[in-house]
Amino acid sequence: MLTKDQLKFHRRAGVIKPVFLNPEDSKVLAVATTLLDSFEECFGLKISELEEMLNGTNYLAPYAAGLKKLLLDRLEFNEDDETVGEHRWDLIQAAQGIRKQSDVHSYEDFLDKMSAKFDKKFDDISDGLYADLPTQKTIKRFKDISSENLVHRYNVAQIQGLLLRANDLTIKIKDLDLSERRALFLNLRFHRLLADIRNDEKNKTIEIILSGPLSLFQSAQTYGIRLANFFPHLLNVSTWKLEANINIKNFDLVLKLDQKCKIKSHYNKKTPYIPEELSLCVDGLKKIDRAISAKAAEVILNLGGQNIVIPDIEITKASKSIYVELFHKWHVGQLKKRLSEIDSNDKNCVILGVCSKLAKSKEMKPLLEESKYFAEFGLIYNDFPTAKKLYSVVNKHL
Repeated sequence: MLTKDQLKFHRRAGVIKPVFLNPEDSKVLAVATTLLDSFEECFGLKISELEEMLNGTNYLAPYAAGLKKLLLDRLEFNEDDETVGEHRWDLIQAAQGIRKQSDVHSYEDFLDKMSAKFDKKFDDISDGLYADLPTQKTIKRFKDISSENLVHRYNVAQIQGLLLRANDLTIKIKDLDLSERRALFLNLRFHRLLADIRNDEKNKTIEIILSGPLSLFQSAQTYGIRLANFFPHLLNVSTWKLEANINIKNFDLVLKLDQKCKIKSHYNKKTPYIPEELSLCVDGLKKIDRAISAKAAEVILNLGGQNIVIPDIEITKASKSIYVELFHKWHVGQLKKRLSEIDSNDKNCVILGVCSKLAKSKEMKPLLEESKYFAEFGLIYNDFPTAKKLYSVVNKHL
């Protein structure tokens, strides 16, 4: 992600227009290539050494800082040595003791005493003293990227940075084929976003209204990152429009964007994002009961009218399928809507999982206690349902 200062845009008449880079511009590619050359030779260096090397080159382009930030985000580091802090404390205590000795009259005396105590030269003793600090981390790996793809990644990051500052946004999608619809909705679901989905079958249009991070009272930063990480999935859709209300630098502005922006996504078009905890839950279910088939759901359920369910998990046994829809702490509106829809619906095939923070809230607790549907088809979990707990509910209905 880029910092606020690295976001480049114009504003006019209440509209914000991001400044994109042309991935075919030779000057832009030259700056990207020069930066990449430095990063490709950074193996084994400390971050401070890499920063010093980069500072030695004068990058006048206003977008260079943004490209550099994206490249820094692609670095992997050696794991911290947990003994560094202990070693540093031992040295500090030893140094304090030696300074109090009566025969230490100079800095040279102090160095000699320290070297004698640890049986090392003082330079060797002090080397790595602050290896656990961020600037002293040793670079293990750089995830390679081409100059052209780096420019595309920069353009995507410009939008992601603005979405971190969104109050709300509306996405309109037209003429989605089944595979595109499944992939987009799965990724929307797995990023745990607050979405109101409206399906206009007559005009073959789907409208997705998403709450923005600035509309939340808690967990706004976490939610904002989820929203920003979802955006590249939208770029893989053929025809789309996005409109968002952004607040940046004390200005309320409207962002308007569609597929004509020609930004290239860095996400795989065919593979939806599946959280690790969901994969662990699915694997656990199959271990508990080898007669069932469990997977991240790939279907979209229509409860009638505009009521669409995007389940998280699909579980099948003896040709009967049941679906699991999970509601996290910020899904208050979605859960209230689902309870009102599903209580009057005959298709009892959806297990509703609700996180404990949401279930215990003043707003939701009485509604869940009054819901006959939730009493039979619901469960409450902490961070994510365990396979054992989910199976205890699912097994009643398979």
